[in-house]
Amino acid sequence: MEADFDMLHAFQALLKGWWKIALTASLGGLIGLLVAMTLTPLYQAESTLQASIDFSQINFENLAGDDDNQPLRFTQNDEDLALQIVQVALIAVEDDAFAFAQSLDPALTLADFKGDRQISRAHALWHLRFRHHNPQIAQSIVNHWSEQAIDYLKRAQQSGEAEPFVIVHLIQPRSEERRVGKECRSRW
Repeated sequence: MEADFDMLHAFQALLKGWWKIALTASLGGLIGLLVAMTLTPLYQAESTLQASIDFSQINFENLAGDDDNQPLRFTQNDEDLALQIVQVALIAVEDDAFAFAQSLDPALTLADFKGDRQISRAHALWHLRFRHHNPQIAQSIVNHWSEQAIDYLKRAQQSGEAEPFVIVHLIQPRSEERRVGKECRSRW
């Protein structure tokens, strides 16, 4: 077996078969263009909720820590747990959001609704995303869902079910066009 690589012979073979490379690249490009043109565009609308803690609402003097009645220290873990109420509120009003979505698009099924929505957290921000073929419907759904979650949280705070020191604000929603196929739904 020869260990030497003949560069000249490889270059000649490449020049001899250039048409195969060009034909394969052209066919791949045409197939990609055809798929991109036939897919219905999905529009993704996003609403961002920002949560924070009003430390002036916490009565630290009356709260005892674990060690010898020392005052309670509010750790990062405690803050994360307190802010988790935002996700609880978003999930609690999901059925209402689905009913609202069905009023806008009667053909929408629960499986499609759950496949086209996403709730994610990045520090003190919760991103609520929904994808639909109609951008106005997608934006209406996330706007309604966000407003319902904030109302739910306010009612829970008034009734004592949620801590009153968690403050939630709706950050400007946005909408953008994305061309995605059915296979991308499984990522969410």
